[in-house]
Amino acid sequence: MNRKLTFARWARGIVALAINLGACGVSQAQYPVSSESSPYMGAPVTPGKAPNGAITNQKLLDGAGAFNWLEPTIENPAEGIWVFGGYGLAPMSIIEAEDGRQ
Repeated sequence: MNRKLTFARWARGIVALAINLGACGVSQAQYPVSSESSPYMGAPVTPGKAPNGAITNQKLLDGAGAFNWLEPTIENPAEGIWVFGGYGLAPMSIIEAEDGRQ
């Protein structure tokens, strides 16, 4: 049996999904999408400039310190454990082993 997805099969699946959602009482009125409230849907944004020169939405820059290191830093949260933040996309953790290796 050939299970290749053709456009006709895909379209029938989409129509069936729409009918099933309608039968369940799901409508766009219940889940409205406002183009005015989302920058992903064309809402206006205020551009800002990140320390590395990147241009992005100012709201992202305003909250960046809550989840990311803004400056390169080395933290020592416990003996034998170091966290390097702000040197790349994700923090790097170093844990010293009992024999002194890292």
